[in-house]
Amino acid sequence: MPRFFIIVFLLAAHPTQAQPELTDDRGPSPMVGTTSFSGVTHTKEGELKGCGFEYKIVHRDLSLVPARYVQLTGFFNTFYEPGADLTISFNVQGADMVVNLFGNPDVIPFDIPSAYILAGGTSTADTEQSSFSCGNGGFCAIYRETFQQIFAGLLNNEIEIHYQRQSGKPGVRAQLDSVQSEDVFAGQRRGAECFQRLLGRFKRQD
Repeated sequence: MPRFFIIVFLLAAHPTQAQPELTDDRGPSPMVGTTSFSGVTHTKEGELKGCGFEYKIVHRDLSLVPARYVQLTGFFNTFYEPGADLTISFNVQGADMVVNLFGNPDVIPFDIPSAYILAGGTSTADTEQSSFSCGNGGFCAIYRETFQQIFAGLLNNEIEIHYQRQSGKPGVRAQLDSVQSEDVFAGQRRGAECFQRLLGRFKRQD
C-alpha cells in the first residue's frame, strides 16, 4: 500500500497536458501528440466510487498508405468495492481525421479489435482480466496485475498505446506524451486527491 501513496503524491505534483499543433494545409501536423489529459472523479449518491484519467491523442498512422491522421480518445479508470481487488480499466477508441473540402478534418470512427499498453517498459499484452469491444468499435480491457505499472508509467510520461485496425495486421503505436501545463493544474490535482481518497478507502476497506 505505501507504493500507492507515493504514486498519488507524485501525481499531485505533475499536472500534464500538451498543446495541439495545426497546419493551414492538411490539418494536424505530424507528431501532434497528446492534446488533453485530465483527472476525473466518479460518484454515486454523493459517495466516491472511482477515479480516472481521460485522454485524447492525435497522431499520424504510418502503417497506412498514404498515412492518415488519427484521433485516439479513451480513459484509465479505477473503481472501489469493499472486499474486491483494485483494478484498472482501459479504453481506447479511434477515428480517422479526413480533411474535407473546407479544409477541416472530419472524424470517422474505425474499429480497434485489440490493443495493449506499454508502461515504463512493462507490457499489458495478454494480462487482461477481461477484454471486450466498446463504444464505436473501441477496445476495453480490465487489468489487475499491472495496476501499479500503468500508473507509474502515467506519472513518468512512459505510456504507449499499441492497437490494431484489423486482426492479423501490424499494430500501430501512439505515445501518450504529456507536458506540464498550468491550464490543467486544478483538474490534475483533483484527480490526484481522488486517488488518494480512493486508495485510503481500499486500505481501510470501509
